[in-house]
Amino acid sequence: MDALSLRNFRCFGDVGPVPLRPLTLLVGENSTGKTSFLSAIRLAFDIAYPPPHPIDFNEEPFRLGAFRDIAHYRGGRSGRSQAFELAAEMRVREKRRSLPARHSVEFRQSGSHPVITKQSLDFADRHATVRFLDNGQRHSIELRAGDRTVNIESDIALRVNPETPVNWNWIDLAVENAQRRAMDSSSSPLGGVTSLADYAKLFPNLQLTPRWSPQEFTAPRPTCIAPIRMRPQRTYNPATATPLPEGDHVPMVLAKTFFEDKSKWASLKNALDQFGRASGLFTSLSIKSLGRHESDPFQIRIRIAGPLANLVDVGYGVSQALPILVEVLGNRSDLYLLQQPEVHMHPKAQAALGSFLATLAGAHGKQFIVETHSDYLIDRVRMDVRDGRSIRPRDVSLLFFERQGPHVVIHPMRIDADGNLLDAPDTYRGFFLAEERRFLGIA
Repeated sequence: MDALSLRNFRCFGDVGPVPLRPLTLLVGENSTGKTSFLSAIRLAFDIAYPPPHPIDFNEEPFRLGAFRDIAHYRGGRSGRSQAFELAAEMRVREKRRSLPARHSVEFRQSGSHPVITKQSLDFADRHATVRFLDNGQRHSIELRAGDRTVNIESDIALRVNPETPVNWNWIDLAVENAQRRAMDSSSSPLGGVTSLADYAKLFPNLQLTPRWSPQEFTAPRPTCIAPIRMRPQRTYNPATATPLPEGDHVPMVLAKTFFEDKSKWASLKNALDQFGRASGLFTSLSIKSLGRHESDPFQIRIRIAGPLANLVDVGYGVSQALPILVEVLGNRSDLYLLQQPEVHMHPKAQAALGSFLATLAGAHGKQFIVETHSDYLIDRVRMDVRDGRSIRPRDVSLLFFERQGPHVVIHPMRIDADGNLLDAPDTYRGFFLAEERRFLGIA
């Protein structure tokens, strides 16, 4: 995802497009909308790549509430917004080409819940908008290519409802249906088009039957990692490794890899041990089976110095780091949304985590949006950029969230080749500067 725009969403009045890089760090005081911003990214992704079920505004780890909890309160007589909007900019593939696309959606209230009232897609020279009419019983579809526009209104054109995002493949079916009706009716919904040849003339730069959906909608959903993660156990019983934001499935993932794929386990263990040594959290990790079969209980053993110890007997930082490491190293997702990954980690480990994320974002094509309060993590990323180790300046951005009255403003900042922060507002790090002046007795 390249950028996100929000209008009247939670604490945001009108922000964006906010640039998103392979490594984007969200910084700011508590309750300034960083977690809401992460939740909006996942919602925007589900709009672009629709799931086969209604949107869940309270799927863990983001619990947004009902419509009145999500729609922005503007203050004073303006009151609460009657609608909120999200828009995501990303690149999509069409016939081996990479094209910029913009997905946007508007929600309004139905009962206590948000429902879709308008959804749009722009890519190349094409534009499509679906509006839900009569509480979703009918659909108004506007299609535009270049400077030519057609409108279709139907109660059967789309098999969608206002609680589920539009899958743009249905637009193609709606167009084909309108084409057939155009050839069979003198009152064509395509404004006088009476044949497929006429339709091709209307959109001369498209194929005879144009595709309004630019991609296969099969991209993996973002992986979300919660701020408080799994509690270590002395012994684990094998179970289904259903992904959870808190990472309770991670021990089962480790055991399954250990028992079923020795080559993959060796690679994963090597990467985990490398991070453990760099962070000072541990020197090696291993799985100990308490039986002869994969279905038998197992333990996670950690070596720090001296003999191996059970995971539950070492510092809490290890169990907080493992869900992040295992998810990122073993998951096929391209986009990761991390909430305070540094929780319970010593500053040395926080810095090592910064290098870990920078390396994967720079060299492995993954994208990380990270909510953090760690100066150690941020400074390590800046130093890695300066030293040219793993990530380029253009692949990193910092977003500073600042509350201004009832609204939150997002200030995008960049890092130059020397690791310096660019475009920082005067209010950035104001608290820390005040503390230093007080410490020096010059406050």
